[in-house]
Amino acid sequence: GLGFDQTTAQRTAISLAIAGADANTFKTTYQQSKNIVLAQNAAVAAELSGLVRRYAKDAKPYTASEFQKYYGNDWFSEWSAGPMELHVSSDHRAHTASQFARHYGANWQTKYQASAEATQKRLASDGKVYTMLEYQSYYGNSWQTLWSASPELPCSQCAPFVAAAAPVDVVV
Repeated sequence: GLGFDQTTAQRTAISLAIAGADANTFKTTYQQSKNIVLAQNAAVAAELSGLVRRYAKDAKPYTASEFQKYYGNDWFSEWSAGPMELHVSSDHRAHTASQFARHYGANWQTKYQASAEATQKRLASDGKVYTMLEYQSYYGNSWQTLWSASPELPCSQCAPFVAAAAPVDVVV
């Protein structure tokens, strides 16, 4: 172990899991520095080659490094609160970077970078469907909390919702 008491170990493990941190990078950095914050920063930035992005308060996606630069000491809580960016895979469904990595193996990065960013949608309390940008526009800086509590709907690019309509023979 790293010498943490049980409570610290559990809290750290949970917060790093939520943030999507690379466990090996955390362990190595902590063993070298004995600094939890430094290890946390390195572990999140290293996860999946730094390609993972989350949406900040402006409803635009940024990498962990960009969150660190912009939010300073508050970056980790902001990162953890931000929804993950999803990309549309060849199955016409929205997936996270880690799902791409599990599915495509060694060449996941190429597939992920070549795929389209999914336009995520949620069902709001008023019964209407909104994109992330529309949520942010209406709710301002509190949009992330409401977004995470709202039912998720298929993305705009997800099948079968974007499938070209096949010609239909109408029999009268």
